[in-house]
Amino acid sequence: MKNMLYMSLLALAAIYPASSQAAIKGTVSFVEQHATVSATDSITVNLRLTLDADSDALVFDQSQPQAWLNFANEAATQNGNFPEGELAQVVSLNINTWFLCSGSFTSGCSDGPPYNFTFSNKLTDGRGFFDVDTLSLGAGESLDYEFGVFTPSAGPVAAGTYVFYNTGFTVNFKGYLLTDYDDQGNLKLDDEGNPIEPRWFDYDIGSTCSSQELSCAFTRTVVAVPEPESYALLGLGLGLIGWQRRRMLIARV
Repeated sequence: MKNMLYMSLLALAAIYPASSQAAIKGTVSFVEQHATVSATDSITVNLRLTLDADSDALVFDQSQPQAWLNFANEAATQNGNFPEGELAQVVSLNINTWFLCSGSFTSGCSDGPPYNFTFSNKLTDGRGFFDVDTLSLGAGESLDYEFGVFTPSAGPVAAGTYVFYNTGFTVNFKGYLLTDYDDQGNLKLDDEGNPIEPRWFDYDIGSTCSSQELSCAFTRTVVAVPEPESYALLGLGLGLIGWQRRRMLIARV
């Protein structure tokens, strides 16, 4: 016979009736899609999440993770995350972002050349994603955030146009399945005799340029830094112009 802890998990699941929260969908777009920068500039990538007009509202409260139980189970079923059973408990959740290795800003997923990448993951008010306790966004509404920064990895970057495509906005869940508990309602143990770790998975609300076409890509056109010889020639040219103008003024006197 299952004990009270196990039965309480079933009761909690019953408190939150099936909902259509799994219909939270939107798009993510680049706030400043195209621009020109210098070869030594760091490049900040700002994004905007906009919920679809027919989307359910995004009501995020870290203090009530169990309120997302049915949402999490619907999303997990859609994605085929847990074929062995349903979640019985959601123990934590947070908002987060991700990106795919694509484009020409880096040679890998995070480090250059020509640029290194670091996540920012913060809202426009300065709060990092993991510090966001509550968040509410209605259908058709938008949320701006700073995604990350590309920084030149080895001195000035070569002139050219650099491209970045695919990133997304997600909700991360951690929780336990009913099968993670024994008949006494206790978490099963791992090979070292410790309670098993919670399972986790992501639900993507929206993403950018999954098609990897230039029409939706983030681009920055880098203008080359002039060589020292160019500066010298420029200075000489300005000097000659100044000298010529001075001669003309003297000739008129």
